[in-house]
Amino acid sequence: MRAGWCLVVWMAALQCAAAERLRLIDDFETIEWPRVDAGEFWGLGEENQPLTGSANLSLVPRNSSLGGSWALRVDYEVAWRHWWGVIGVTASASAVPFLGSYLPCANASHLSIKYRVAVPQNDQGLAVWGIDLWDVSNVDSPLDMPSNLTDDRMELFMQNFPSWELYGARDSHVLDDTTGAWKEVRFPLCHGALAFNMIGAARGNGVLDRDKLTGYNFAFTADPDRVEEVARGAIEFDDLACVEPDEWVDPCAAPDVFESESVPGVRYATASAFASHTLKTDVCDELCAAEPACRFYAIETTYDSWEVAFPRCYLFDALTHEDIIPAAEMVDVLAFWATSAAKRGALCVVCTCADGTADCRDRDLQTVPAAAGADATTLDLSDNPRLTLVGPGAFDGLDGLEVLVLPSGVKHLAPEALESLPALRDVSLATGDGVTRNFVDASSTARFDDVCCRREASSRAGVYFCDLSPDEPGVVDAIYEETNADNIIAGLFDHMRTLDSITPDSPFLAEAVESKEKCVAYCEMKAECQSCMHFTPWVVGASLTNTCLLYGDEPPANHADNFVQREVGGAYMGLPPRTRAALGAVVAASPLVVELSEANGYSNTFEVSLGADPLRGAVWITPRLEGFGNMSLAFDPPTITLYDAQTVVTVAVTVRSDEVTRDLTPTVALDVEACDRAFVAQQATLQLDVLAAAVDDGGTRVSNAGAVVALVVVACVLVAAGLFYCLAAAVRFVRKKQQLEMARALQVRDQVAAAVEKIQEFQAIFATLPGDAFCALEKLVPHEALRKDLVVYDAIADVAAAKREGLVFVFLSHQWLAFASPDPANVHCTAMQSAVRAVAAAAGVPLASLRVWVDFISIPQRNRSEQRLSIASLPTFASSCDFFVIVAPAAKHADTGCLCNAETYRKRSWCRAEVMSCWARNGRGDMWLSSSDGLRPLDEATLREAIDVAGGDLTCCRLHHARGDPCDREALVLPLLGLYAEIFRHRHAPRGREAYEFLAPIKETLFPRTFSYTYHGADGGVESAEETLFGDLLRAVETAVELSEADASNPIWRRALPDLSPGSTAQRHSHHLRTTKGAAASTRHYLSAAMASASGGVDPTQEAARVAIAVDAE
Repeated sequence: MRAGWCLVVWMAALQCAAAERLRLIDDFETIEWPRVDAGEFWGLGEENQPLTGSANLSLVPRNSSLGGSWALRVDYEVAWRHWWGVIGVTASASAVPFLGSYLPCANASHLSIKYRVAVPQNDQGLAVWGIDLWDVSNVDSPLDMPSNLTDDRMELFMQNFPSWELYGARDSHVLDDTTGAWKEVRFPLCHGALAFNMIGAARGNGVLDRDKLTGYNFAFTADPDRVEEVARGAIEFDDLACVEPDEWVDPCAAPDVFESESVPGVRYATASAFASHTLKTDVCDELCAAEPACRFYAIETTYDSWEVAFPRCYLFDALTHEDIIPAAEMVDVLAFWATSAAKRGALCVVCTCADGTADCRDRDLQTVPAAAGADATTLDLSDNPRLTLVGPGAFDGLDGLEVLVLPSGVKHLAPEALESLPALRDVSLATGDGVTRNFVDASSTARFDDVCCRREASSRAGVYFCDLSPDEPGVVDAIYEETNADNIIAGLFDHMRTLDSITPDSPFLAEAVESKEKCVAYCEMKAECQSCMHFTPWVVGASLTNTCLLYGDEPPANHADNFVQREVGGAYMGLPPRTRAALGAVVAASPLVVELSEANGYSNTFEVSLGADPLRGAVWITPRLEGFGNMSLAFDPPTITLYDAQTVVTVAVTVRSDEVTRDLTPTVALDVEACDRAFVAQQATLQLDVLAAAVDDGGTRVSNAGAVVALVVVACVLVAAGLFYCLAAAVRFVRKKQQLEMARALQVRDQVAAAVEKIQEFQAIFATLPGDAFCALEKLVPHEALRKDLVVYDAIADVAAAKREGLVFVFLSHQWLAFASPDPANVHCTAMQSAVRAVAAAAGVPLASLRVWVDFISIPQRNRSEQRLSIASLPTFASSCDFFVIVAPAAKHADTGCLCNAETYRKRSWCRAEVMSCWARNGRGDMWLSSSDGLRPLDEATLREAIDVAGGDLTCCRLHHARGDPCDREALVLPLLGLYAEIFRHRHAPRGREAYEFLAPIKETLFPRTFSYTYHGADGGVESAEETLFGDLLRAVETAVELSEADASNPIWRRALPDLSPGSTAQRHSHHLRTTKGAAASTRHYLSAAMASASGGVDPTQEAARVAIAVDAE
């Protein structure tokens, strides 16, 4: 794909073009149907999203070649404010009477419009102009936007907002034109970064469908990097039309303007660019051409104003290894390199050319010089460490090149670069430093930069490129063997344990019946499943349905051969990776014992191979000595790469003889990284027999041995009595210790189990209020007053079912503004209602389809037992919602007079717990903050502070825990531990990996072993003590998950389990009782007083004080 796509095709270029027809979209003879949008469509209110500017529409005279007499004039002002900075002039096909439902572009190659800049914009480059198109292919309900969108129709529009795909093309030159002449601009009707690019997330099929375009929008977009700077000017438009050529031309293959080439398969690290330009992607090649230092550039296509992400152009002078990132062909950062001789230099000017050899060694090249008429048979590029990328077309013009020497630092060699070299016979790589690349030679140590790369079937001049087989979601590395379901009737599988029989009506895992791939995927999820059968009936009847059977055993070897007469369906046996590993799909070493001795010079060999062909990619193997860290063991080669079961690699192992002072039997582990997961299911090992050299010392060793024996006998006699005396006491001590350790281990086990259980289900009812009812409230009212209006969900499964029916759940989190009332001045209620309307707009649902949770309404306020259960369920409630909104506008606390805002909200532990719960399960994508600055997505810095739950403020700590009550931090231990267990269990999955990598560096801070507990001492002063919080529960959870993931052969089962201490039990503390000889009696008195208080007796606090005085008297 060439970079300089001709987005602007002037009339002069069209004179030589083939005949064409113009299908008129709008001749602008009236301004009845276009309307102006200055940010109102967001529906957030001007307090959250101020208007972005204005546009005045008028008609001016112009005689069009298509028959019209008028043109549309737009006098515009636009500035970037908050999340948006676009003025739109919009019309839908249904609003233009002669168009019908769709724009007439089904057979068009380009979109054409005539324009004249009447007043150039006041600040060159501040704003850009372009056209957006609405594509309704593959969406549920096409948008039909009326031309006069009144307030009562605004909500209808916002409901339909996500029901189409939006594509935009921009031209950065138009608004700066100073000629005052009429011109034409043409945009290729093609989906791509340099044509019509997707704006926001794909909602349909992700392709610009020319036959399903229902409307257009002229977009005037301000620079997001220059907030509040106003661009103003005037422009006239006429004859918006689709261009139908008589002879079809590919709009995606427009001619080049500048010499540059895209680099498929990679993207560049944009942080290394020396310059970047927002919204200038259509002229990125021009910007690079104008910068003398620019040799590479990248186009970032992301457009998401909520995340403050916009299309950008990045310029680079050179690329390091870290700057070149392997990527699939369709990525959000497209990579290019400049191919002109002006940027690269001429080969025989930059290098020395003589006798058919171009010697470019040690020239500090960043890119390959241009041939520029040179005729070379050998090209030596070695000793150029900054030459890391060789792009497509790099060797164009060197048709006679036979030998190519690449520098050691090259990371990416475009396969297309070699296609123009018909005479090339040898490509060699100068001695390197272990850099992984997208190409390898035939050696067993060469590795691609991705383990899922298999070598291409044939080489190109001795070079192999990557044949990538990446992971597919929901697909495991399994093999499928065709079988006969009637073998079940024949009893062939009777000996096999049936773990589960799944049908379309199964309440759980019913998806497994849809295909053999999904059936085996569910088998892989079940640790004891060894095989599965997927059965599809040929004749569908009442008793015949798709079935997935999960077995605890491997199938019999003859299952595919033993057919019976009556066949009623097709069936496949699926073998998951663990079963394939058991059947031989593993890394094998031979021999299993390797001797290193003086006789062989302490050097020997072993062979490494694969027991089966990998289903995809490569297997990377690294021998490693386990233990014996002081032994200098060398392996040659140090790493091995295998692609099939036929290749056998011999590895030499050597140890220094002067380090061998005694006989040793160390283990060599073969660490494996593989794309096919069967090969990582088992750890391959072999043993070394390292034999020390024999020593002849004339009998001295015998004498010394006798002396040692004598000393041992004497020592044994001396200590025998002491050992016998201590034996009984030791036995008693060991038994007591074992009992205590067992009790502690059971407590740890129970706490881990309770933590997992707490986040798997609600501990109380999940009470919500419909969004329309919530927005109709005049103020926040308690749970009891709204009980008849609440929609209650008893289980997480009920919430999931409601989501499938199109309901959207919103969790509103806030800090109370008074001790007895959450919002006495009605500040939060107003902000909450604005946020709920914004969520409805973003989710594309009516308010009635929202379910709103907010503490004062959703948690019982009178029944303390139900209230405690609801509070304990806060983490589960928060993580079950689709949207999480922090409501924290600036306001004064009614009782303390202190300022409450987003900063004070983040300091509250309970607020942090809600944030942590939502993020841990759902990520940051739909978490918002509503503050005095408006509504915006939750940023990472705020999130990082907000998830430190244990470090937050609590009212109980401010009051110093009267009566020794447990701290609220202790009540949060198990829910937070459960969330961490869930993240750790999914740490290898994409979402879980992201969360775990975020938490891992700071987990000791987030889940501290102990905390400082404050209390009132015996003298009335405030004292503190270090109390257990999480203890060793974090390590206990990790150990439990690792054990659940390990099979019987995993070394983890042979290791001693760590001695782990339990976490807080959230019980009442007794620090305020003096610890003296009467402490036991004091505790009994205190407990008696507490019991008396519970039954209507004396105040336990007063009784505790009396007990303390009594103890002092004793």
